[in-house]
Amino acid sequence: MPNLLTGAAAVAEGEQTRKAGPSGYHRRMASESYRGRVAEAGRLFVRAYNGDLHAQADLREAMSTSDFPILFGDFLNRTLAAQYAARPPVWQQFAARTTVRDFRPQKIIDFLGGAGLLDDVAEYGEYPARSLSEAELEITVGKKGARLQWSWEMNINDDLGAFQRAPGQLSRGARSTEDHTVTSVLCDASGPKAWLGTPATGALTQDTLNAGLEKLNTAVDTDGNPIDVGTPVLVIPPGQQLVAQQIVHTTEVRQTSASKTTIQAGNGLLTVPQIVVNRWLSSINTTNGDTAWYLLPDPNSARPAVFAAFLRGHESPDLRVKADAGMMLGGGQIDPAEGSFERDDIQYRLRHVLGGAQGFDDAVFVSTGA
Repeated sequence: MPNLLTGAAAVAEGEQTRKAGPSGYHRRMASESYRGRVAEAGRLFVRAYNGDLHAQADLREAMSTSDFPILFGDFLNRTLAAQYAARPPVWQQFAARTTVRDFRPQKIIDFLGGAGLLDDVAEYGEYPARSLSEAELEITVGKKGARLQWSWEMNINDDLGAFQRAPGQLSRGARSTEDHTVTSVLCDASGPKAWLGTPATGALTQDTLNAGLEKLNTAVDTDGNPIDVGTPVLVIPPGQQLVAQQIVHTTEVRQTSASKTTIQAGNGLLTVPQIVVNRWLSSINTTNGDTAWYLLPDPNSARPAVFAAFLRGHESPDLRVKADAGMMLGGGQIDPAEGSFERDDIQYRLRHVLGGAQGFDDAVFVSTGA
C-alpha cells in the first residue's frame, strides 16, 4: 500500500511538470484545467489512503465520471512504473543488458584471429600471413504477458482493495520473469547448461573456488591473449550463501600443524569475487540446484557470459486496461470499473518483451557442488 501512496503523489506532483507533445495524452496535459484535475485526483488518492472519509466518498464518486479512465489510467501506470523500479532484479549482477530491433534473431559477430603476438620478421623477409575466422552469438526476445480479470460484482464487493493492488502484482511478475528467463541461460531442470562446459563436482570451498578463479584468471582467447574478466561473479543458490560469505569475507586464516600455528592474512583467494545470491537457481535446477555454483566474468566486461535482451522502444512492462464499457446515452466514456458492455467484467493486461542468451564461454567455470 505505500507504493499506492507513492504513485498517487507522483500523479499529484509529477504530472504538473509534463511538457505538451504531439500525442493526445500530451495535448490533454497541455490544458491547465486538465492538469489541475489530474493533480487533484492524486491528492484525493492520498487523502483517501490516509483515512479521510470525505475523500473516500469523493473518490467513489470520481470513479464513476468520464474522467476516470484517464485519471486512474495515469495513476495505475505510474504506480506500476514505481513498483517495477523498486524491485531490483538479480540478473543485472551477472548478465549484460542489450537491446534488439525486432523479434528476428540478432547476431553478435566475434572476429577471431589476427590479434595474437606479432611474429619476428627478418630483413627482406616476407611478413607471415594470418587467417581470420568468425563466430556468432544469437540473441532473440519473446513476448510475455498476463491478464487480470474479475467481474463487476467482485469489484463492488472488493473491500480489500485488490483492484488497486493489481499493478503491484503485475510488476512483481514482470521482475520475476526477467530473473527466471536470464537464469535459465545457466541451468535447466537437469542441471547446469552444456555450453558452460563439463562441470566440476567439488562443493564450494576455498580450494575449489580458487580452482575456478585460476581458470578464469588464466583464460585466453583464440589468439592466445589473456581475457580481462574484471571482477569475477560467484553466482550461488541461497543455501550456499553462508559458506560463500565465510570464504570470501574471511580476513585471517589460521592453520595448525604439529602444534605450530601459521597465520595467513586475507582469505587466501586468488581474486575476491562478487557474491550473487540467486534464488532461481534452485527453483529451476531441480537436480542439483541447491549445491551447483557458477563463476562468470564481470557482466560489464568486454566478454560477458550471459545477455539479458529487451526490445528497443519497449523495454519496460506495458500495462493497459480494457476500456469497452460503451458510451453513455448522453455521450461520454464510462469508467472501465463499471464493467464491460457485453460481460460486465474488468480486465487489465501486462505485456513484457525480453529474452536471455548465451554469451562468451571462454572464461566461465561451473561446479555441480557434489
